[in-house]
Amino acid sequence: MNDATDPHWLPVELLMALGVAQADELVQALTGRPAWHARAACRGMGPEIFYPALGESVNPAMAICVLCPVRPECLRYGLANSLQLGIWGGTSGRTRRKIASMNKCPRTRQALEDAPPMD
Repeated sequence: MNDATDPHWLPVELLMALGVAQADELVQALTGRPAWHARAACRGMGPEIFYPALGESVNPAMAICVLCPVRPECLRYGLANSLQLGIWGGTSGRTRRKIASMNKCPRTRQALEDAPPMD
């Protein structure tokens, strides 16, 4: 359904006129989620797979993330919001803490910013 009765529908002309950055902000404001989330492989899945209980495997979540087209955006979101729990961008909280600590070094931070997107 692509009409005004669908809460996720936005006129293409409006989004094109706004430009990508502004359109992403509009989508986030309207849905409460980052715009990239609509393209995520995990969209529509329950959170339990991405927040395994202590001792449970993270492999099912990682298998979804490895094929996700928005993995880099998801990882940046997890890092920018200091999310300590759950799987974000194919990383665990421990891995994100390591990345965040590496980001404190200016040379490492620049290398991470210049790195090509993860595929």
